[in-house]
Amino acid sequence: MSEKEQAASDDGPDSEGTLDLNFVPDWARKPPQLTQWRDEAPRGGGRGGGGRSRDDYRGDRRDDRRGRSAPGRGPRPPRRGHDDSRGDRPPRSDAPDPGRRPQQPPRESPQPAGAPPRPRPTGGQGPREHSYRPPRPPREPRLPLDVRITPDQQGVQAVARRVHNAWMAYPVMELAAMFLSRPELSRIRIEVLRGNDDLALFQCQVCDAVARDHDTAVSHLISTHLSDYYEREDIMTDPPTGTFVCVARCGLSGTLLGPPNHHSYGQRVQEVHDTQYPAMDIEAYRTRIQTVREPEVIEQWKDESRKRTVYRRKDQPEGDEVAEAMEYEQVVALFRTEKANRLIKKGRKASVPAPVALYMNDIPLRDMIRRMWEHEESFPLKISFALRAAFRHMHLHVFKAGEGVHFVTRVAPSALNPEHVVEGIREVLLYLNDHPGSTRAQLVEGLRPGSAKDSAVAHEVLAPLGWMIERGHIIEFFNGTLSVPMNRRSTPHAKPKRHGKPRGGAPHA
Repeated sequence: MSEKEQAASDDGPDSEGTLDLNFVPDWARKPPQLTQWRDEAPRGGGRGGGGRSRDDYRGDRRDDRRGRSAPGRGPRPPRRGHDDSRGDRPPRSDAPDPGRRPQQPPRESPQPAGAPPRPRPTGGQGPREHSYRPPRPPREPRLPLDVRITPDQQGVQAVARRVHNAWMAYPVMELAAMFLSRPELSRIRIEVLRGNDDLALFQCQVCDAVARDHDTAVSHLISTHLSDYYEREDIMTDPPTGTFVCVARCGLSGTLLGPPNHHSYGQRVQEVHDTQYPAMDIEAYRTRIQTVREPEVIEQWKDESRKRTVYRRKDQPEGDEVAEAMEYEQVVALFRTEKANRLIKKGRKASVPAPVALYMNDIPLRDMIRRMWEHEESFPLKISFALRAAFRHMHLHVFKAGEGVHFVTRVAPSALNPEHVVEGIREVLLYLNDHPGSTRAQLVEGLRPGSAKDSAVAHEVLAPLGWMIERGHIIEFFNGTLSVPMNRRSTPHAKPKRHGKPRGGAPHA
């Protein structure tokens, strides 16, 4: 390993000792908010728009069934069977049997608003077979991209150092799940599939974010990295003069944008969109703008508009005294001309850190990565393949145990014949062969019943374990259990091939 790679690995995720290889159950490994993406703006109406929830309507129906009056309804009239004024009358001769439930026509679900007319049941078919079903939303077309999750090199090196120093065997699938629970340990590889010559990837050279078109990449640069080159400053000015009857307000964040007839309205809308919601289409964002006519809100905007935001260069030459103050539109135009083209690289493949890829501005590409990430969280098969290859490249040993579970360890398992060793080692091997998965305490109790774990007898039993673990004759797993490797079946020597067709039919397998 070169000095540069060694320094990078020392500064990696393991430099502070944050990697914990004591695995926990699946339900406790992942934080609850990991895959509940929070970057989308809340939508008005629906379940989250302040309307009534499903439980509210259920509560109304419960009140109706219990006889209490629901909101907006009058009291329910008493039933005929419970009417005191008619309880002593004899039943009519044509009245139905009170023990039998009268047959009622089946109920139909209410007709949705805007739905086509419901067809009438014919030919003895019930209304359920003709009930209205809303059309399914069309499936999003698959992007012509090859997207894979790969473990970060520094993260793999950190885990490999832990495995190398611990002399234990760790399950590869659990390690893969740990990489997914911490996105900073993984990267996303994106490559354009063959046959799509008109498609390219535009990658930011600052944070490695990727977009499929140049405009989206520039929008990412403006919203994320504009502050790296220009300093924002707020100065106080006189309040605006004139009569304003309304003011516009962002329906997502509540930011006041100003009256639509004010000269700064368009610039303010563009600035809020670029800095807070760059992934949203500008026309879709305009539909979220609200118009407020309250006098106190208008006065609040006048007070806030006294604060004027200007931008100054950070890389101002030393000869100049003070950098020129520029408005937002001037800064964006200058940034597009001077910086954007130099900070965007065009290509057909890219590698992006997972924390960046999960929140990129290219919405279809970001959603594709998120769906793949959630699928891997349920069963991390592909990233486990990548980890196995990386561990073998680092001269670690991967083997199977139990029901095909892959483990990684420092030393290759090597079976030892108990007949060719001394008595103390022989009884340890024979006990673990009959009781696989035993701990050190169980080993002492099985061989020397009643002995204390810190006694001289226990130390005598456990003394050969260190030597046998270092040689691979005993496998110690991450949870402290011990096992002996199985003898591998010797492969028969291959028979020499015969030229020509063999006599008596087809060749043996």
